Amino acid sequence: NKKNISDELLSQIIETCGDSLYNIKNEIDKICLISDSDNITKEHLNLDSSFSRSRKRWEMIASIGNRDLNKSVRLAKSIINNSESMISIIFPLLTLFQEILFIKMNNGTFIKPVGYIPLSASLQNNLSKYASNYETSDIEKALRKLKEIEIKQKTSNIDDESELISFVFNVV
Repeated sequence: NKKNISDELLSQIIETCGDSLYNIKNEIDKICLISDSDNITKEHLNLDSSFSRSRKRWEMIASIGNRDLNKSVRLAKSIINNSESMISIIFPLLTLFQEILFIKMNNGTFIKPVGYIPLSASLQNNLSKYASNYETSDIEKALRKLKEIEIKQKTSNIDDESELISFVFNVV
């Protein structure tokens, strides 16, 4: 694309997009399309792009992992109001709670899986910390609640914002 980007900004993109080279390339291509400049700056990352939406999603998941209710609710409302749907959020949340359940089952040790985990690198690096914030019964409750939401999504017309906020209040 003949654009320049600092190592710091490239690291931010990798952090947000995870370890999928396809996702990283796709995000850089989108940023290059919206930029007329030869240099990609931090402002380009803060535009209302999929990068910004992904970052908010990862921040919300981190705040749920940290059991920060106020931040989780604020980010959940922002995400849903910016054309995200509950369907796009269920899978990463399921993955978060499955991974922290696996950590609980391994006595607090995160064993790096050989396959792809659809969570950003920073979330993966903090999974053990998140696991320490939850009891096994809390994790199982979260997984059951996500299953219920997914079934409702497929069988009825529900309000995404109220479902997500309800989930956050029940779990965090």
